[in-house]
Amino acid sequence: MALGLWEPRVRQNLCSSENACFIDVGAHIGYHTVYVAKRMKKNGLIIAIEPDKRNQEILCRNISAVGNSHIIVFKGACGPNGFLYLKAKTNPLLNETTAKELKDCIKVSSINLDHLANKLASMGGSFNSIILKIDVEGGEMEIIRHGLEFFKKLKPVLIVEASKPRELIKTMLSQGYSSEDLGKSYFIFKPNDPNKASI
Repeated sequence: MALGLWEPRVRQNLCSSENACFIDVGAHIGYHTVYVAKRMKKNGLIIAIEPDKRNQEILCRNISAVGNSHIIVFKGACGPNGFLYLKAKTNPLLNETTAKELKDCIKVSSINLDHLANKLASMGGSFNSIILKIDVEGGEMEIIRHGLEFFKKLKPVLIVEASKPRELIKTMLSQGYSSEDLGKSYFIFKPNDPNKASI
């Protein structure tokens, strides 16, 4: 990761323009968050969402080292509003969340994308571009299903690691998006009519 070789095609599509918003769902230790923070112009906003406490500590240290004051860390998961259960693996890159309370799972706060859109509106946010990156080890469809109004209103570019690519592509095409395969299970979806975004 330190060499900048991790997920290079994802990096190529991350925002760094003025007045941009980057939402990093499954931020881990902040690899993409920090990359964008170092390049983002004035008036930008970054929201990093991460449920694992082990990752959160390193994520916050990495953010502090950057010195960017326009980063918000949500210490929880993304999906339905309320809470989910985190299946924390030995390797935090492989963590999963579930709505079911299973043995050895940890209860964590959860926010859905539609609620996040309302939060952005209450902050008075008006962004030239919004990029949403999702990397959650199989939970991406649950996040998207709880965020259809988010896509309808804000028309973000979506970069996502897909465990069920056919279902994902079908869903995003129905929302007025086009798709491109970035390789290694990653896809980028762009709105066909981005000018109709509103917040």
